[in-house]
Amino acid sequence: MGTAAVVTNSLIGSLDMNVIDGGPATILNQAINNDPEALRRLADTYTFQVAAETSSNNDPVTVVNLNTQGLTWVGDNNFRNITTKAWWRNVAGTTFGYSENVTTVKGSAAGTTPVLSVAGLQTIANDRTYRVRNMMTTTNVTPVFPIAATQISSASVVVRCQGAVAGQDLRWLVEVDVGPLKVVPVAVT
Repeated sequence: MGTAAVVTNSLIGSLDMNVIDGGPATILNQAINNDPEALRRLADTYTFQVAAETSSNNDPVTVVNLNTQGLTWVGDNNFRNITTKAWWRNVAGTTFGYSENVTTVKGSAAGTTPVLSVAGLQTIANDRTYRVRNMMTTTNVTPVFPIAATQISSASVVVRCQGAVAGQDLRWLVEVDVGPLKVVPVAVT
């Protein structure tokens, strides 16, 4: 049985807020200078990519902590979409699938208490922010699907994956895309 963990040295990417929030001209200028973050943004791929393993005990694994990577959440009118795409399989390759989640995270005045949208991290049956595609070798009427999604942990915004396939150690490839800042001010009446 494997242990639940991130694969050592598998994290690719870093946060460059100039690229994420800078707009097309900034992205293009940075890409011309071969900035890896700008090239990924221009190709519309990912901000972070990481490999992980989950155990058959279904322990969640934090694959990236966005706070420790330098993303701040200052401003209670500020929103960012965090898109998580994850491919997973068991060792034999007989159980495999894909999970995608878009979660909106709202900042706070002090930046220390970000919050998820109401739709964030409910059950798959009730949460339409998930897109899940699985090839399951189970005949369960209501299978529990593996997921990768954004969560709040001790005021940090983290991306976690969790197996939820009983008796299966899973291998993951997770891509996280940090969306540009959107400001939606409250109207003054």
